[in-house]
Amino acid sequence: MVLPVPLARSPSVGAHGGASPSHSGAGGAAGASGSAGGAAARAPAPRTPEAAAAPGDAGRKRKALYASGIFSPPGKKGKAARKGETRPKFDVKAIRKDVNVQYTWQWRLLDGTYEAFNQEQCIDIETEWRQQAKLTRVWGTRFPVGQNEMLKCLIDFADMTTSIVGCDWVTAVRRWDRDVPMGDSWDHQDDDVSIVDVETASRDYAVVANAFFDRQRPDGRTPLISRDTHTVVKIRRVQNSLLSLFEAQRKNMHRKRDKDTVELTCDYAWHGSGKTQPDDIAAGSGLMTQFGSGQGFYGQGNYLARQASYSHHHERYVYRSSDAEGDHRDAGGQYFHLLLVNVLRGNPLKTTEVWQGAGFGAVQGKLGEEFDSVEGGPHQPILSGPYAARARGSDDSVIYVTYHASQCLPEFIVAYTQNAR
Repeated sequence: MVLPVPLARSPSVGAHGGASPSHSGAGGAAGASGSAGGAAARAPAPRTPEAAAAPGDAGRKRKALYASGIFSPPGKKGKAARKGETRPKFDVKAIRKDVNVQYTWQWRLLDGTYEAFNQEQCIDIETEWRQQAKLTRVWGTRFPVGQNEMLKCLIDFADMTTSIVGCDWVTAVRRWDRDVPMGDSWDHQDDDVSIVDVETASRDYAVVANAFFDRQRPDGRTPLISRDTHTVVKIRRVQNSLLSLFEAQRKNMHRKRDKDTVELTCDYAWHGSGKTQPDDIAAGSGLMTQFGSGQGFYGQGNYLARQASYSHHHERYVYRSSDAEGDHRDAGGQYFHLLLVNVLRGNPLKTTEVWQGAGFGAVQGKLGEEFDSVEGGPHQPILSGPYAARARGSDDSVIYVTYHASQCLPEFIVAYTQNAR
């Protein structure tokens, strides 16, 4: 049996109160299990030192499972429950019904997305979860470790990982509540917001890097940001329960506009947070709204750029720090940070003009009735209009402006540096 490289568990940093690419609200489609526990969520049971196995340490996890009496070593009979130990009562029929209509257990694939255990496995896992077990076993799961091999795995509820019995292969698991939208690559979380490191081999990393480096300019010029000029240091995924509002806005637009139009115009765009730490905006405690009444090219709204070069170029836009996580703001720091935002543009009002003051008032009535956002430009950073044909600028961009917070969902934070010349 040939094993793949073990998956590293992405460290999850709760951003609540401190500090996917596509969404269809299903396990396998993006959407947000902010409270992945759902109605039957429970506080993790205290762990003994023996049960506190680190992710990847399958041997220690097996020993902990044997000690718990859930699973017996070869040649030995299972232990009875320890004297005086009580476990919560459960109704098998109720659990089966809940699994059929409400909850699904899933494991993470090599590309960072998740696949569901089968129904009977989900029932077994959900039963142990509700009994506050520390670990449980699952038989017959097809993990990607050999051609059609049926293997036995152990699930550690404390760190939400699963490992294959007899080897050190480990991956993440999650509990998905069908009533709560959840990103197809989101890890399990119990808080409203988690900010998680994205692995370089994952699909999410490729999507973000492509949006950062590989978007072609209409004029054919090389963008200010390219693989030759800059290097991505870290990509973090934002898992925010505000996805529920984003998906509700999407459904509202489907009813209001043609569904195909809404989906075709939904796009990723870049936002520079200026002096505000990107984590604050990602967690919902900071605002993306820019400019007061009468200011800005298109009034007060959420401004985003299709080209990362636009958001990077001016100090007014890009956030800089002395550390890759962005905790220590430094106007001259070597690390730059931008937010990649999923934008519901609906039916955009397209223009190359600039509307300010009374000029914006003349078209404002059309927004919300005929149109849902503005697609303006291309514009230069700070200045209106594109560069002249003879100019050598390469940081102008089409910009998107929305006027409802639920039309924008920050999904990733990118930290990068400028290459030495």
